[in-house]
Amino acid sequence: MRRFALMCLLCAALAACGGNPPPPTQTPTPIPTPTLIVEGEELPLGTLILSQLNQQIAQRPDGRQIRLGEDRYGAQASPNGRYGVKFVSNGATFDLVVTDYEATPPSARPVPEGANYLAPGVTWAADSSGFAFFDFPAALGNVAPTSARTLRYFDVAAGQTRTLITEAAQNRVVAAIAFSPDGRYLLYTVSDAQAEGVGGPGAAAFVLNMTTGSSFPLTGVSLLGFAGWLRDSSGFLTLRIDPKTGNNGVVLYRLNALAQPARLTPSEVADFLVSTSPDGRRLIVSSSVEGIPALFMMNTDGTGRRQIATFNAPNTVITGLVWGNDGLYYSLAGTGNLDTVWRADLDGKNAAQIGIGTLLAVIGAR
Repeated sequence: MRRFALMCLLCAALAACGGNPPPPTQTPTPIPTPTLIVEGEELPLGTLILSQLNQQIAQRPDGRQIRLGEDRYGAQASPNGRYGVKFVSNGATFDLVVTDYEATPPSARPVPEGANYLAPGVTWAADSSGFAFFDFPAALGNVAPTSARTLRYFDVAAGQTRTLITEAAQNRVVAAIAFSPDGRYLLYTVSDAQAEGVGGPGAAAFVLNMTTGSSFPLTGVSLLGFAGWLRDSSGFLTLRIDPKTGNNGVVLYRLNALAQPARLTPSEVADFLVSTSPDGRRLIVSSSVEGIPALFMMNTDGTGRRQIATFNAPNTVITGLVWGNDGLYYSLAGTGNLDTVWRADLDGKNAAQIGIGTLLAVIGAR
C-alpha cells in the first residue's frame, strides 16, 4: 500500500460524528515558534521552506539557499528544529535514530523499541518534547506485525518509549495523524492491513487523551483530508467533498460538538488549501470560483468570508499557502517546470515574487 502524506488534500465523504469526546482546552496555548538549525546556523524568521524537484530547500530572507535532509524539516523533524529522526537501514527493515542538532557535535541515539520497522512514520508533539511513531508497511495480508499494530511515544528528555495504543485485531494497523497544539490530544487512525493509505476508506478515527490514556472514537469521521488543529486545540479542520455538489471544502469539527460538523465552504465554490492566522481567529483558503483560482479570508467559524485575490492567468494553480507573521505567502504553478513563490499583504495587494519552488512552510509563522 502506498505511504500517505499526512497533510495531503485528498478527501473522503464524511458522515455525522458521535462518541464521547474529552472537553476542549479552555485557555489557548501558544504554539512554539518553529526554528531550524542547519550546519550550526539558526535560520532566521521568514525563511522559506520550499520543494524544488523533490528536494527540500531552505531559502533565507537574503535569498541564500540551503539543502535540507529528510530529518531537518517535515514529519521527521521536531517543530523547534532541534531534533531529527532518521530511518537507518537495517537489512530489510529500518531503525529509528534521533539526533540532537544543538549538541556539539550533533549527538545521535537509537529510539528504544524503534528497531526493525518496515515502513516507519513519525508525528511530533508541537512543543518538541517527544513524538509518536508507528509502522505502516505495504501489503501485510491478514496478519500485521506487532510494530504495525502498536502506537508508541518517545519522550526526548527522559529518553524513554511508552506504548500508547495496541490494536488487538491482527489484521489492523495503527497510525498517528497529529497532536493538538497544547499536547493534550492525539488524532490517530486504525486501518485494515491491506488499506492503500493512512486514514483511507474503512479506517476508524480516534482521539487519544494523552493525560488520561483514554481514547474516544470519532464515529463516521475520516481523517484522510485532515488539514490541521485549531490553535486553541478545541477542534480540527478537514477537507472533504460535498456529496451533493462534488465541490471540495473545509469542514470544522469541534471536540465538544462532534455530531454537528460545520462546512465552512459555500456549496457553490471549492476550497483546496487552508492556513490559520497567527491569532487563530481567521483562515485563508485557496479556492476555485467557476474554474478561476482565488484566495478567500474568513473567520474560523466560516463567517465574514471575502475574496482578496484572483489569478486569471491560464493554467494557474495555487500549490502552497501559508499565513505568515507579516503577510500571506503562496506558490503558483503555471506553464513552467517550477512553481513561483509570492508574498502579499493581508488584503491580497502588493504581491511580489520572492522565490522558486512549491511553498511548504515559513520559518517563524505561528
